[in-house]
Amino acid sequence: MIIFGFRGVRMTRDTGTFECLDCQRSTEYRLRALRNFFTLYFIPIIPLTWQSGNEEVQCLACRAKYPAGILDGSWPVEHPDSLQDSFYFMIRRFALVPMLVAGGIVQESDKEWLCGLCWAGYGGQVDLEQLDAEIEYVQTHGVDQSMEDLAIVKDTLDETQKIEMVTAAWRMGIVDGRLEPHEWKVLAKLGESLGMSAESIDNAITEAELNYPSGH
Repeated sequence: MIIFGFRGVRMTRDTGTFECLDCQRSTEYRLRALRNFFTLYFIPIIPLTWQSGNEEVQCLACRAKYPAGILDGSWPVEHPDSLQDSFYFMIRRFALVPMLVAGGIVQESDKEWLCGLCWAGYGGQVDLEQLDAEIEYVQTHGVDQSMEDLAIVKDTLDETQKIEMVTAAWRMGIVDGRLEPHEWKVLAKLGESLGMSAESIDNAITEAELNYPSGH
């Protein structure tokens, strides 16, 4: 019996230089993507088309991984000046904004709540044009795509930072009362993208409820 089929193989599609956020300098990278192959007895034989999406850029100096949008400037929307700024950007981009967008229409009062949270502990004052661009990105590409972007860079975060991201998302969701089902889904997706277990997510939320009983 001849067994044939098709499957995707992740491989290097391109190389070059870029500005690595971790190295904070120009370094060499490789762009990896999935390419479809015709297989014979499960062995890739004939290369076919490249799959769209799921591309990742890997820095060859520090091995950090980023979404492909870092090459054309579409990700991140801004370029942080330091590692701490980068972390605050990630909190806003992957925790606060997705929780905000998940509720549907974004009101000005919602943005004010988000800016208030940032001012209170997540990077200080927010550029409103920058915030609008981040909101538009998540609205256009969807929360799921945002979480896929996060999954690529999650290894740059330690456990404490992951917990802080979940806490930030919870605080964004609770500002107008109890969490709605769609907000719980965002929290679950966030934790999953961070590689956290369900127990770790629950513990992070429990700790957040103890530290911020009023939701502020």
